[in-house]
Amino acid sequence: MLLLFVEKKFNISDSNKIELINFLCKYFIRRNVTDSPPTRDLTNYFMDIIVEVNKLEQYDYDKIRSIILEKGKPANDILFEDKLKGDLYEENVGATRYILSSIELTESQTKERYTNFYARNKNIFVWTVEHILPQGENIPIEWGWTLCLD
Repeated sequence: MLLLFVEKKFNISDSNKIELINFLCKYFIRRNVTDSPPTRDLTNYFMDIIVEVNKLEQYDYDKIRSIILEKGKPANDILFEDKLKGDLYEENVGATRYILSSIELTESQTKERYTNFYARNKNIFVWTVEHILPQGENIPIEWGWTLCLD
């Protein structure tokens, strides 16, 4: 809803869209991991965000980001970290898959070596989370839980 509104109001460039989409992905990762804000409140929060964004004369990523953080009420860092340190796989396998796949795609995928971690064979994922997360004691630092809204 917000992306459609911003695109219509400001007709932003592809790079502006990517920047905003990346931020919204982080927002929704945090939301899905913590369930905060609750799903039932999201539509109202994003309607409030759109009201505030509509007051802007021109596109300003930093202002929109601030509005989202103020009106969208994301979980604080302490709750987010506690959830990440908890049994995230058992609580939210979908969010776990997204987080681990995103890290793998960012850190080691290339044009020559690409893996679709969402590929399915008869509605069953070909790749499990165990295929994505490195195993052992010397897990690379890139795999640390450093997702934040920065």
